[in-house]
Amino acid sequence: MLFSCISTLFIIVTTYFCVNYYNNYTYIKNNITDTISLDDMIYKAKTGDIIYFKSDLYNLNTIFGSHLVGPFTHIGMVFVIENTKYIIELTDSTTLTNINITTPGVHLTKLENRFTNYRGKVFLSTLSDFYKIKEKQLEKTKQKVTQNIYKNTLQYPDSMRKYYLTHIVKKWFNIRIKKYNDKTMICSEFVKYMLKEIGVLDEKENHKGILPSDFRLLKDSNTLIYLYTNLFLVK
Repeated sequence: MLFSCISTLFIIVTTYFCVNYYNNYTYIKNNITDTISLDDMIYKAKTGDIIYFKSDLYNLNTIFGSHLVGPFTHIGMVFVIENTKYIIELTDSTTLTNINITTPGVHLTKLENRFTNYRGKVFLSTLSDFYKIKEKQLEKTKQKVTQNIYKNTLQYPDSMRKYYLTHIVKKWFNIRIKKYNDKTMICSEFVKYMLKEIGVLDEKENHKGILPSDFRLLKDSNTLIYLYTNLFLVK
């Protein structure tokens, strides 16, 4: 009986993984707007655009997380300071080891440097022209970035799996979470948080519980216009 239950569970989990992996692969294959070079991406990118990552590395975290629930394994936001293009992102201690960053938290790196030796695919999705960044809020956000306010106050979860189960899954099933730690976020929650900081989204928007793949469906609640509608593969 026990063996039968374990076998059934294994089949369900394996089937779920295979179906999701196929759907993720199909989504990327069918939704690439165009292929652009790294130089073109850097030229084209502007504050508020997002960078999707799909890692080629397979470990417990990527299999447990993004490989199961969406086509992307990580996300960051383009941030421009004095005409220099950066990516700002919230990561664990392993995401940026290819550029010799081994500490978790908020990191600001030049776009061209970010892709050095990255093992995987990179995509750019540009913010719809409908959404206007509020200049006053953008300037305040730039100050916070340059003064390391986000870096010193926000943190990545100590355990991604525990955070995933206690926050993301509960949100899906509308289970009330007794207490949120507003200073702890995953990469996608941080990006939505930053979109609120620069005035693209209303500050009352909830940034908790969002995953990288959810940005494909983000839209203005009044006009129902999507924030991001394209997907450029960077080569």
